[in-house]
Amino acid sequence: MEYFKPKIKKGIESKSKTITRRGFVLSVAKIGFFGVVVSRLAYLQLFKSKEYQYLSDKNRYREIKELPERGKIFDFKGRPIAQNNQVYQLSIYPSEIKNLNEFFYGLRDYVNFDILEVRKFKNQIYRHKRVKRNQPFVINKNLSWKTIAKINYNLSNIPYIQPIISYERTYNYSEAFSHIVGYINPPSKNDLKKISKNLFSVPGLKIGKNGIEKKYDDKMLGSPGKNIIETDALGRQIKLVRSEEGDSGKNIKTTLD
Repeated sequence: MEYFKPKIKKGIESKSKTITRRGFVLSVAKIGFFGVVVSRLAYLQLFKSKEYQYLSDKNRYREIKELPERGKIFDFKGRPIAQNNQVYQLSIYPSEIKNLNEFFYGLRDYVNFDILEVRKFKNQIYRHKRVKRNQPFVINKNLSWKTIAKINYNLSNIPYIQPIISYERTYNYSEAFSHIVGYINPPSKNDLKKISKNLFSVPGLKIGKNGIEKKYDDKMLGSPGKNIIETDALGRQIKLVRSEEGDSGKNIKTTLD
C-alpha cells in the first residue's frame, strides 16, 4: 500500500527559504550588535577608566587657589609707596551657574545686594564668561568679617560660591611717583597666555601693567595657596580635603626719595 505524499508547491518552498534567510540575517545582526556593545564596554573599562575616574574626581573635588599678598614697594628711606589693604569678597565660577537671577536671590539672606548692583555684576559676569570662561570671577563688593563668617558657616547650603581674602592696592605719594611706580590690573586674555600656569584660576589676581609694578611683577606676585574641597552634585562644599599655604610676594626697595 502506498502512502499519499503531497507535493510542496514551489511558492511555499520559496517563502520558507526566504524566512530562513531573514532569520539568519537577524541572528547575525544581533550577534554583531551585542559584539559591538561588549567591545565598547571592554574598551571603556580597560583603556578609558582612568580618564573617566579623573573627570569624576574633578567634578567631586574642587581646587580653590588663594591669592598671595603682593610685595610692597618702598622708597629709599623705607617708607611704603605701594602697599595692600586686606578685604573680604566672594568668588564664583560663572560657567557653573545656569541662572544668575536665582544665584543672587539665593544670597539675599547673607549679602545685601541692591537692584543696581545685581544688574552691574550680571553684566560683568556675562562679559567675563565670553573672555575668561574658565577663570574665577570676583564679585567686587567688600564684605564685613561678620558677613564672611556667616557665609563660611553656611557654605554647605550655598552652592557655587567661595569666600576669599583679597587685597586692594593703595599708593602713597601718587602725584610724585605714579608715572614711575605704575599700576596693577586684572590680566587680559593675552596676559593669561604669558603668566605662570601656577597663577591660573587665582581669584582676584592682578598683575603689573606699567612702571615698577610691571618690571618686578614676577618677584612681587608671590605663590598662591591651594585648598582641595569636596563638593556635592550642586556645587555645595562638604569638607576641606587638603590645604597648602602660599608665599607672599617679595618687597621692592627703590632709590626714590
